[in-house]
Amino acid sequence: MNIDVTMDSNAEPETSATDVEVSGPRPHSTLWYEDGNIVLAADVYLYRVHKSILSKHSTVLKDMFQLCSEGEGEPKDSAESASDAEQYEGVPIVRMVNDSDDDVYYFLATLYEHNFFRTHMYTKLSFLKSLAYMCTKYDAHKVRDDLVDHLSQIYPNTLSAYDDIMASKKFKSTRVDRDFHLLAIAKQIDARIVLPTVFYACATQPLSVIMQSSSIIEQGDYDTIISGREKITKHSYKVATLLLLPEKKCQRRNTECEILRTSSLLNYVDFKTDEPPPFPLQAPSDGALPEARADLCKACVKNYLNSLKSSRKSFWDRLPSFFDLEDWNELRQPESKT
Repeated sequence: MNIDVTMDSNAEPETSATDVEVSGPRPHSTLWYEDGNIVLAADVYLYRVHKSILSKHSTVLKDMFQLCSEGEGEPKDSAESASDAEQYEGVPIVRMVNDSDDDVYYFLATLYEHNFFRTHMYTKLSFLKSLAYMCTKYDAHKVRDDLVDHLSQIYPNTLSAYDDIMASKKFKSTRVDRDFHLLAIAKQIDARIVLPTVFYACATQPLSVIMQSSSIIEQGDYDTIISGREKITKHSYKVATLLLLPEKKCQRRNTECEILRTSSLLNYVDFKTDEPPPFPLQAPSDGALPEARADLCKACVKNYLNSLKSSRKSFWDRLPSFFDLEDWNELRQPESKT
């Protein structure tokens, strides 16, 4: 069965591996250019494209083409150049070893169609995984940069941007394990700038989800999530206790305010075992006092809300340290190009 291809981030390859014809790979209907001078062969399709475009975006393919043109032998790892006799319509063939048709299709479509990968929009996980695999294997810096840009919009590095994206639910997914898959992608492409926020997203999931998703990530990253969760939980209890203590300027000290604050503190830490505790960045604007606010004195309410705002900012500044990462300033430093 053939599926029409639409050039956007949700586009699918034309077919699956189950549709392979006995005669072997056949020309792809859209990624086939008559003036192309190289044919990439995957299991299902042949892609006639241009060495110049591939060389511009991939150092691995560029080096391979240069080696073949100089007659210095054939590369053995990433892709294999076919013998002189193996051509299609007189055009040399390169076999994409261990690359699925999905991987090759998504990679080439991203290079050839300007709007195929819309980094500011929700994008399918399978597409992101393919791009991460291909840009790493073939050293495609521009594709890698686009992936980092996309992940940075889901997992911002400023508190204001984080609050905006959480409020918009722009990248909201029904997959409870999506954050863990995106963490694996971030580690694969070395997207350091998103690590504090994506680690936080994973660490604040219910424990059952964290344990069920452990196979998606490396053991070291799983350990980091568990350790970070413990640190954040202790931090949350400490801050909540300080915030909910009676204010020195309380107009009704040792009476209603103290009782209400104590009650709010008990409610704050009373959560079911398999549910996330009230982590700092998820706290509502009025914190743990949504119902008690009307009965507190003005001094207590003002101090609490001001302290809550400053505590969120302080927590955000410290966020990388909970996962043993460099501070934000270091993570935001431009990467050196090699």
